[in-house]
Amino acid sequence: MKEGNIILTPIPQVNGEIKNRPALILKEMPKYQDFLVCGISTQLKQYIANFDEIISLVQKHLEQCCYTINI
Repeated sequence: MKEGNIILTPIPQVNGEIKNRPALILKEMPKYQDFLVCGISTQLKQYIANFDEIISLVQKHLEQCCYTINI
């Protein structure tokens, strides 16, 4: 995994369920080998003004472009 990759990572939901969600790796934190990530969503109804960024990219199949992180 490296900066710029899109990954699937387990994220706890409000109901306690854990689901794999897409995230973009922004930066690898070298001292701890952790990653700074940004969540990705298609749910425009949850957009928060002055916080979220709406981007438009060429569509790819998520299964073909992602890594999965298992905890």
